[in-house]
Parts: sequence; structure tokens; C-alpha cells
Amino acid sequence: MLNQVLIFCFAFLGGVSRFWLSSNLTWGLFPLATLLVNLAGAAFLPYWNEKLSNKGKLGVMLKEPVGVGFCGALTTYSTLILDIYRLVTGNHLFVALLYLLLTVTLGFAVSLLSAKLAQKEVLI
Repeated sequence: MLNQVLIFCFAFLGGVSRFWLSSNLTWGLFPLATLLVNLAGAAFLPYWNEKLSNKGKLGVMLKEPVGVGFCGALTTYSTLILDIYRLVTGNHLFVALLYLLLTVTLGFAVSLLSAKLAQKEVLI
């Protein structure tokens, strides 16, 4: 039961963080806030899983609440797709393609870098 309560609490924090960023980070047509939260999640989650969640009882206890709760609520696949849909239907095909390519390529790159950093004795 404690695990579910912690997941709920961390999901609340992740969701509120994403809402705040989405409300305060705009850059014309480009969905900057969604890109940044997805990249942040892509960077943090591999590091968390590789390094921090395996450290002691607290790390093990917080592995799912932080990973599933916070990162799950912070990052958003559905908003990524909705943003692309809106850009495409608004005839902003170049921006939609750029957004999709940046999300996938940078997301993959930061997750690899994050996992590599976690395997070393480097704390970011």
C-alpha cells in the first residue's frame, strides 16, 4: 500500500511540474515544453534506474514511485502525438517533422549518455 501512495505522490509532483512547464514555456508553434519534459525524462530515468535506485533501502523503495510516478507523469507520449497532430492539421509539416525527429533522436541520445554516466562514478 505504501508503494501505491508513493507512486501517487510522485505522479502528482511530475504532473504538476509538466503542467507548470507547459504553461510557462512557449516558443511560437514549436511545442518546446513537451520536448523538454520528454528529454528530461529520457535523461533522468536511465540514470535513476542504473545508479540511484539500486542504492540502499531508500533507493529500492523509491524505484517505482520515482520512475513510474514522477517520470511517468512528467513525460507525455499522448501530448507528443497531439502536438504533432495539431501541427500537421494546421499545415505546419516542417515543424511537426522537426519536432518528431528532435524528440526521438535527442531522447535516444540523452538516454544513452545518461546510462553511460550512471555506469561511471559521475553524479549529474
